[in-house]
Amino acid sequence: MLDAMKMISQKLDGYFIAGNRDFLVREGFTERTGFTILADETVIDLHGTKTLLLHGDSLCTDDVAHQQFRQQMMTSKPFCDGFLSLPIPQRIEQAKQARMQSNEHKSHISMGIMDVTESAVINAFAKHDVKQMIHGHTHRQATHHYDNNSLTRIVLGDWDETSSILRVDEKTFSINNPVI
Repeated sequence: MLDAMKMISQKLDGYFIAGNRDFLVREGFTERTGFTILADETVIDLHGTKTLLLHGDSLCTDDVAHQQFRQQMMTSKPFCDGFLSLPIPQRIEQAKQARMQSNEHKSHISMGIMDVTESAVINAFAKHDVKQMIHGHTHRQATHHYDNNSLTRIVLGDWDETSSILRVDEKTFSINNPVI
């Protein structure tokens, strides 16, 4: 039991990019977990390949309502700071309301609108001068190739139905779907 408690209390080395439901995560998370919070749209060298890591919702430009929500709330420091200053019961109630509005919104628009816009994907490759990008948000797990297979976009699954682990080494990558 003592060994298990030591493992639980140890901080992990890892990285974190906020998604829809965790955009309020702040430095306290870093201090408690040891994870490093990455900015959305972070470029890394992944075994010699310039790779863009991002949440992915910035690529869904046809979903105008989500883009407005993203700009006015998710990426707005004044909104986030104000929200975090509210009492917890009020935050919980507002989060429930936001989830209901999101579900209502999703029920009235096509899956195509909620998916990435191909021109936004191509623009992101060019803007960041990368050959590879990895994201979630749409959670339509797949690997997409562009420009005669010289560009690769990897979409990760969600945590509920299509959970995925991306494994990368110097030569290959694979997406595994563990049983949770």
